[in-house]
Amino acid sequence: DTLRKQFYESYRAIQHKRAEMKAQQDAEKHRNLEEKKKVLELIHQLTEQELSDVEMVRKSLEQLKDLQKKFKEIRNTPIESREELWSTYHVYLNRFYDKLDIYNELITLDREKNLDQKIELIKKVMELEQEPSLNKAQTTLNKYHEDWKNIGPVPKESNEDIWQRFKNASDVIYEKINAYRANMDKQREENLTAKTALCEKAEAFTSYNSDKAKEWIAKTK
Repeated sequence: DTLRKQFYESYRAIQHKRAEMKAQQDAEKHRNLEEKKKVLELIHQLTEQELSDVEMVRKSLEQLKDLQKKFKEIRNTPIESREELWSTYHVYLNRFYDKLDIYNELITLDREKNLDQKIELIKKVMELEQEPSLNKAQTTLNKYHEDWKNIGPVPKESNEDIWQRFKNASDVIYEKINAYRANMDKQREENLTAKTALCEKAEAFTSYNSDKAKEWIAKTK
């Protein structure tokens, strides 16, 4: 009874700490959500600006890059808000770049730079084929996908091709991960079968009885 009481006291303490941790995480996620919304509003204000000269365009581009960086640095948000955040983020980005179409030279330069960054990301994804730890490979690949989202638009004629290359490189890693998981699932099923067989063998001894210690020792072994 004493052990049972101690166990449940510890169990309740752990549950309480877990609840506190989750509450803290949820509060942090909601704070991050509000911060991301503030950044989105600043990006939205940039899209509403009237761009009258090249210097203003340059300044707006710098501000946008700073806001993109801030948006990226704000991490966890409630899962139900993420799709809407990213959708709004990309709508504003595209609206901003569309507004700059009259400044083709600057836009082209920036999109070419984005293209170079995405090409580098593709190379990094391909290098993950040599990563021996599949857990690390998946974590890193998720980060690369996050980085991809945060890189701005590329030249329109390259958009589909560069995305397909990135997707194909990612699929190779996902296939390795899925194959590994399938193999592990198969191994676990085999382990379950083997352990079940051991249980059945052990259960056969539940009715064993003897008045000789040596026999008990032999059966126990």
